[in-house]
Amino acid sequence: MGGVGKTTLVRNVGGEVKGFDRVIVVTVSETLDIEKIQNKIADDIDLNFEKKTEEGKASELWSRLADGKFLVILDDLWKEWNDDKDLRKIGIPLVKDDKGCKIILTTRNYNVCQHMECEETVQVKVLEDDEAWTLFEMNAGLKKADSRVIGEAKKIAKECKGLPLAIVTLAKALKGKALDRWKDARKKLERSGLMEIPSIQTEREKNAYISLKISYEHLKDKMSQTCFLLCALYPEDDSINVEDLVRYACGLNLYDKANSIEEMRIQVMEVINHLKDSCLLEDGDVGRFVKRDGDFRRK
Repeated sequence: MGGVGKTTLVRNVGGEVKGFDRVIVVTVSETLDIEKIQNKIADDIDLNFEKKTEEGKASELWSRLADGKFLVILDDLWKEWNDDKDLRKIGIPLVKDDKGCKIILTTRNYNVCQHMECEETVQVKVLEDDEAWTLFEMNAGLKKADSRVIGEAKKIAKECKGLPLAIVTLAKALKGKALDRWKDARKKLERSGLMEIPSIQTEREKNAYISLKISYEHLKDKMSQTCFLLCALYPEDDSINVEDLVRYACGLNLYDKANSIEEMRIQVMEVINHLKDSCLLEDGDVGRFVKRDGDFRRK
């Protein structure tokens, strides 16, 4: 299931684990892109490819990774891989004689874990009601809120069905809003008809989706919404160059008071920071890049 915190968990593990030359984090996603994965691994281990073909890159990666100790995190794996065939196609050697790669993977499909014969399987469950409320309260800033707002907030938190992504995103979207906005959000959650969408199959997925939709609707201005929609045009988990967003904003005249590219850049950066604070965007893999999480898919 998306939104329960699998990616956050493995990234924290990757940041704390010891005993490896390097930790490599790769987002696989629903549509497998071998070249993209190869390039990401190469960036993480400072490898400049000499060969251009997929097979040539796989050979270079294999040689480098087989000569050290690496932890490879394969995030968001949708389909079963053949340990030898598919990993070799990318260039990932498993541990042999204390060298090579140990692998951690995340997936929404338990069958993937079974097929790949994972040594340890950890099911990341949704939050209990009290945990969900604590997380919601913290992100919505409700310590000194009106009792009527808190009443609505508790109903909304319960509708998030324990999904951290929905809880955090919606709480931040409603933080500081008037009572009528809280009531409106709660009513939308309660009467949502998203179960009719074929790709949304469970109650929790429905509520996560409508929570994100409400968060989008509560963005502070049209420029923020348009910027997020521009990011949604990119493939999931792709790093998006901020300068591209600046050029799009100029072309669409999103901020007509800007007298120069630099002024537009400042406005776009303010919007991007707002979207990050709203948990609708996150930092990209390098420098001035951002990306949207894989759970924000186009429906």
